Amino acid sequence: GTRYTGHPWDDVVAPFSYIGPTRDGRLKPDLVAPSYVISAWSDGNVTTGNCNTSAQSGTSWSAPSVAGAAALVRQYFTDGFYPTGVATQSHAFVPSAALLKAMLIAAARSVPNDWTYNVGLTPAKPAPTFEQGFGFPVLDDAIYFPGDQARVRVVDVPLAQGLTQGETTTLHLNVAAGTPLKVALVWTDPAGIPRSVSDSTPELVNDLDLRVTDTTGTTLLGNDSLHPGQPDRLNNVEVVSMATPPAGLYTISVSASHLGSGPRQSYAL
Repeated sequence: GTRYTGHPWDDVVAPFSYIGPTRDGRLKPDLVAPSYVISAWSDGNVTTGNCNTSAQSGTSWSAPSVAGAAALVRQYFTDGFYPTGVATQSHAFVPSAALLKAMLIAAARSVPNDWTYNVGLTPAKPAPTFEQGFGFPVLDDAIYFPGDQARVRVVDVPLAQGLTQGETTTLHLNVAAGTPLKVALVWTDPAGIPRSVSDSTPELVNDLDLRVTDTTGTTLLGNDSLHPGQPDRLNNVEVVSMATPPAGLYTISVSASHLGSGPRQSYAL
């Protein structure tokens, strides 16, 4: 997905961005990123000393910007910044691909506007949507450094300790007043089956469920806005987001609803 930045159309999902859903209804793209950049430019002549710049746009810019963001998140863990926010070698570990993806999605903000050909600027529906996925990553929203109001808690579970079918694991989290809460569950799903574009058969192989229960006993399901009151049966990313959660002790659970491949499923939270 793409997004204009540093341009009059900042905070707008670009009209040339690819949108979802997939053929089976999965949410895609996962994220959007800058698509309009000021780049070095050459006239192809080494004798002129040309060092002009050019304005360029396209998904070719958004993809490497997300890759760079993922590299920074990876370094956050491999340099031992988690959980104190200060590089501590004894805390260093190599994060899974699922954890990197979960961190980027946890850092995502909803892009406020769309641009439609022949219509112009219109308010965008709040993420998650098939136009922008979970939004535009702002890394400091998810990674913790000293002085930040919100902290990050991560769980990176390898396959050997993964969930078996029907198994549930829970953790408890103290939520402070005035601090948004976002919980992102991601797992690397086993390979599906190639199908024709007209085949709407769900592709999810191993299905995990995210539930967050607040201090009043109210339970929110992952990606609830896409299917209110029902668990997600399509996506291998599930998010619960609360802008102004009541303070108190929250229960976060991850359950293995169905495993179509293998005895266990790894995941990151």
